[in-house]
Amino acid sequence: MSKRPGINKSILSRTLKNTKFTQALKVDFKRLFLTHSRKMIRQMLREFDSHPVTTEISSGPKAGNTSNTLSGRGNLFSFIGFERGKDPIKPLRALLQATTVEFLAIKSGVVEFKINFPTNEQIYEVTPMPWARGRSWVRGIEHGMSGLGQYMYSNQQVTSSRSGTAIQSESQKRGGKFRNVAYLSQIKKNFMKNIRSFSAQGQLVK
Repeated sequence: MSKRPGINKSILSRTLKNTKFTQALKVDFKRLFLTHSRKMIRQMLREFDSHPVTTEISSGPKAGNTSNTLSGRGNLFSFIGFERGKDPIKPLRALLQATTVEFLAIKSGVVEFKINFPTNEQIYEVTPMPWARGRSWVRGIEHGMSGLGQYMYSNQQVTSSRSGTAIQSESQKRGGKFRNVAYLSQIKKNFMKNIRSFSAQGQLVK
């Protein structure tokens, strides 16, 4: 099967600046740009779905610590304290799924576009800590969380536990420190880079 040729960015840049670049071609370029954008949105969602933090939380209170945020013991679902049976990933994914890209114009060889990606405030609003309203678990993943020393995890059912597998002790029970990791900030960074990659000269209009 023959490989589909990629876009030559140098030629594309010269074409966009060419005064003979007709309105019909601009319409066609807009169509291609928006097709590329939709493809990158799907790719962004796949990256989110496969991220170790997403898969670990989605796996529930008996998951392994694949994100390696808890020194390998326990899991994020029970450490954060989600209620057993809940799906904390669902509202976050729905928010990301609403991401859009708007093509605005081509001016002096520069493609102007607008990316409507959820703001930090919107993300934090749909990812509240189950025990502390006003705090976001997504922010905690990236900036750190306290309480790992008091976190007691068990493979057996813990009746007094919100998640069913862990409790927070009043005293220090283990060593180690929560290892924060890049999560949505990195996914957003990759997405923005991929959108810009279509055009040699793209300008994001805020």
